[in-house]
Amino acid sequence: MNPYPATAIMQRMATLIPLGLDGAIPSFVQKGGQVYVQNRFQLSQGSFPAMHLESGVQSHTRYSGGSSFIGKLQVIMSLYDRSDANTQTMDAIRASLDSDIELVMALFQDNENLAYNGTAMATSIPGFSVSAYRGEIETELIPGVKLVYRTLVPTLNILPYD
Repeated sequence: MNPYPATAIMQRMATLIPLGLDGAIPSFVQKGGQVYVQNRFQLSQGSFPAMHLESGVQSHTRYSGGSSFIGKLQVIMSLYDRSDANTQTMDAIRASLDSDIELVMALFQDNENLAYNGTAMATSIPGFSVSAYRGEIETELIPGVKLVYRTLVPTLNILPYD
């Protein structure tokens, strides 16, 4: 059985994001933004900007014909901000989201085994995809509220397990 299921890996990622990279803390964290793991209800009740992590596609393959498995996990990391309660232009909101997404991606490029307090939870992150600069618009999460978001999707190689 996999000792590090998707939820545990995402919790680790949520712990690492506010720490930043080499002293560079994402601006959404500096503004009091939270990182939520598979809890869109809490996201909808919280302040913005905020980040939401949810599991994407997972694959698990038998390794070397024995009882061990290796796996891959996509984590969908969406960074949201409100456009209706924001005095900035849409381009300024998107630029802020873009800057933070790039910083979060750099954080995980620098710590691709998700090490924290001496414990690793992945072997590597071989690739990332990032949504287009124009970002997406969410209108269903909070009725009557228009959210702008960018998405970062890292693919993680999880630790081998029996």
